[in-house]
Amino acid sequence: HIATRTDPPLSVKLGARACAARSSLSRTTRSPPLQPHRSHAPVRLDVVASPSPGRRIDLASTSRVTLVHAVAAAVHCLPRLDRASSAEDAYPRICNKVDGVSLTLLCHSTLQMGAKKLYLEYCNNYNLYMQRRRIIIGIAICLVLFWYKSQQNRLNRRRVKYGPMLPRNLDREARLDRLYNGTEANCLSELRMQKSVFHLLCYHLRSRGLLVDSTYVSVEEKVAMFMRVVGHRWTNRSIGFEFMRSGETVSRHFHTVLDALCVLSRDLIKIRTTETHPKISTSTGRFHPYFEKCIGALDGTHVPAFVPIEMQDRFRGRKLHPTQNVLAAVDFDLRFIYVLAGWEGSAHDAIVLQDALSRPSGLKIPEGHYFLADAGYATRPGILPPYRGVRYHLKEFQGTRQPENPKELFNLRHSSLRTTVERAFGTLKNRFKILTSQPFFPLKTQVKIVLACCTLHDFILDNGPDIYVYDDETWYQNLPRSNRSRADMLQDNQQWAHMRDELAQKMWDEAQL
Repeated sequence: HIATRTDPPLSVKLGARACAARSSLSRTTRSPPLQPHRSHAPVRLDVVASPSPGRRIDLASTSRVTLVHAVAAAVHCLPRLDRASSAEDAYPRICNKVDGVSLTLLCHSTLQMGAKKLYLEYCNNYNLYMQRRRIIIGIAICLVLFWYKSQQNRLNRRRVKYGPMLPRNLDREARLDRLYNGTEANCLSELRMQKSVFHLLCYHLRSRGLLVDSTYVSVEEKVAMFMRVVGHRWTNRSIGFEFMRSGETVSRHFHTVLDALCVLSRDLIKIRTTETHPKISTSTGRFHPYFEKCIGALDGTHVPAFVPIEMQDRFRGRKLHPTQNVLAAVDFDLRFIYVLAGWEGSAHDAIVLQDALSRPSGLKIPEGHYFLADAGYATRPGILPPYRGVRYHLKEFQGTRQPENPKELFNLRHSSLRTTVERAFGTLKNRFKILTSQPFFPLKTQVKIVLACCTLHDFILDNGPDIYVYDDETWYQNLPRSNRSRADMLQDNQQWAHMRDELAQKMWDEAQL
C-alpha cells in the first residue's frame, strides 16, 4: 500500500505482490525529475509492500513533495502504463496492462482531475524535450563526422602521388632546362637577359610572394612564357605550342606575371638619389658645375597601340598608325624613375607632363633639382629645355661647325646629356619587340605591358651590364633626330628662363678663356 498523509486526507492504494512492489519502487526512483508545484499542499509519501502490512518503507521521510508528485510516482511505477487523457479511462487501461494490479484513487474530485492534467502536461513536455535533445545531439554528431571526413580528404589530397610523367612532360622539361640552364647566348637571345639575372628575378618574385609554383607550372616557366611574349611578340597559340600548354594556361600565367611585375615596379621605378651623378661630376668644365642639380632627363615616346576603330582617331598622331604617348623620366644610369603610359597618341607632350605633375602619385621633382627636356616643353620649375630656334642636335655640330654664341653652346651640352633618355628608349624597344608593333591585347593590358617592360629594364640594369644597352659612341654614330612639329604653347617660366640664360653665358665665358 502507498499512503499519503495530507490535510484534507488523501490515500492512493496499490495492491500487488512484494516483488512487483519492489520493482515498481525501483522504477519510481528512475522517473524523470519533477519540479514542485507551489499551488498544492505538501504531502508525505509512505510505501507499504504486501503481504506484510506491518512493514513500512519510508520513500521520502525527509522531503516534502506536492500532491502531483505523489500521484505521478504511483502511476509511473506501473510497467508499460498508457498515458490516459482523463481519470475515468485510467483504471480500465491499468487493469488490462498489469496482471494482478489494481489501482484505487481516493481523493477529492477537484484535486484528482487537476493532478492528472498536470502530470500529462509534464509528460508531454518531457517527451518534447528529449526529442529536441536527441535531434541536437544527432546534428552535432553529423557535423563532427563531416568535419572529420573533410580533414581526411584534405590529408589524402596532400599525399596524392602522381604516376610516371608522360612523354610530352619529359620533352617540356628538357626544353625548359635547355632554355634557362643552357648556354648564355641562348638565354640572352630567348629570354632577353643573362641566366643569373633570370634566376635572380624568379627568386625575387617567389620570395616576395608575387608568384608561386603551381601543381604543374613552376615560376621559371611562367616567367619564360612571359618573356617570349614581350621579347619576341609571340602569340598565345605559339607559346602554347612551344611549351605544350593550352591557350587558357598561357593566358592565365601571362597575366599573373604581368600583375606581379606591376607590383614590383613600385620598388624599382623611383628616384634613387638626388646627388650629382658621376657622369656630371667627373666632367669638369663641360657639365660640372653647370648641371650639378640635374637628376635626369625626361621625354615622351610613342608605342604602337591596338584600339577599337571608333577610338583610332584619338590615338593617331604624327605616326601613321594608332599609338599611345608614354612619358618617361630616366636617370643617367638609363634606369626609369617615372613612367606614365596610356595617353592618346594625338596628345601633346606638354599636356601629358602636366597630367603627370598634377597627379597625387605622379612625378615629384625634389626642390632645387630639375630634369632636362627637349624643345617641346616649356621652361618651368623642375624642367629645363634648350633654346628654341637655335642649333641643338649633335649632328648639327659635326665636323668643323662649332658653337658660335652662348645659346648654341648651351644647346650642345644640353643635348649631350639629354640623349640619356633617348638611349633608354632605344634600349627598351630593342629588348622588348612587343613595343615596336601593334600588340594583340586590350588597351588596359597594353598600358600594363609598358610598365612591366620598364620594370624588367630597371631590374636587369641593377644586376650587371647588358648587351642591349647602347654605349655612348655607338649611340652617337646612329643618333636619331627628334621630329617635333609643335612646341609647348605654355609660356616659359621667367625665373627658370633667366637661370638658363645665366648658365649659357657662364659656359660661353669660360669656354673663351
